[in-house]
Amino acid sequence: MGSNNEQIYNPTDTKFLEEAEALKWAKEHTDKTEKACQSMPTYKVVKKEIESVCYDQSNTPFGAIRKGYVYNFWMDYKNPQGLWRRTLVENYSKDKPNWEVLIDFDKLSQKLGKKVMYRGGSDCFQNPNRFLITMSFGGKDEMFFRTWDSEKKDFVKNGFEPKTSSGKLLEGKFTVPTWVDQDTIIFIQFYIKRK
Repeated sequence: MGSNNEQIYNPTDTKFLEEAEALKWAKEHTDKTEKACQSMPTYKVVKKEIESVCYDQSNTPFGAIRKGYVYNFWMDYKNPQGLWRRTLVENYSKDKPNWEVLIDFDKLSQKLGKKVMYRGGSDCFQNPNRFLITMSFGGKDEMFFRTWDSEKKDFVKNGFEPKTSSGKLLEGKFTVPTWVDQDTIIFIQFYIKRK
């Protein structure tokens, strides 16, 4: 039998991972690991091989079909932050589909002065030209989103875009918006449960 002052480990309590000390420890160990990997003689060769497979232009890009288009997110050497793009369904199976770039995340990152990462898109059933584009700054867990109009090829002014009272984008951990109807959205909060 244990004493009354024993601390019981709760595997679902991960708040401690966000404390300054834990983040500092993670950064230090990440930096050490990166340095160790980069100092290996095979690092550059292996990195180049992995990138050549990931960025191979002959790969059939994964796509989602919406209203006669195949939508795809694509990253390569030229576009390290990626492109959200589309092509007509009938062009998708061609050797070189004619992709129309909707959002260039490298250009968006330059415009905002922060690295913006694409996290996903959700289209509105009642208005298939509207998407909720989920993004994060620098690949962090905190995500934000904006409403996108695929006809105008631009973010919607006064669309869904959560902001704080000071006008800053409101970010949430593992929070993903989804449409209820064209005037209503709900948030899905992801929780990670460990066994």
